[in-house]
Amino acid sequence: MLTPSEFRKLAVSLKGIPYILGAESSPDRIPKALDCSELVQWLYARNGTPITDGAWLQYAATNAVTGAPQIGDLVFLRNNAARSNGIGHVAVITAKLPNGDWEIVEARGRAYGVVVTTLSYWRTRPHFVG
Repeated sequence: MLTPSEFRKLAVSLKGIPYILGAESSPDRIPKALDCSELVQWLYARNGTPITDGAWLQYAATNAVTGAPQIGDLVFLRNNAARSNGIGHVAVITAKLPNGDWEIVEARGRAYGVVVTTLSYWRTRPHFVG
């Protein structure tokens, strides 16, 4: 199990990796490409806490957070009407920032790849679920 700072360092080290929808990776090597749920699945596997693939399945397999977020918590967007629960995107919380906001790492899409952003930004996005 990684410490919170090790988890963050690992997640942030993926910044700039290209996005490919449906990308598959192995937890024993750095991925060449990721999509949002594969990013989460890869990080969780490296942390020794396996999780399913697919943002909608990850949403169904986890519990809503009560209280303050913690490193490793997931955030979701309900932006895919083709899924029964509507979940189409996922990202992971990686650090509490000095200003009180939370850092998030996500595989945002082909134009961006893996990026580092904030929970305050995510809360402004349409379809934010929490």
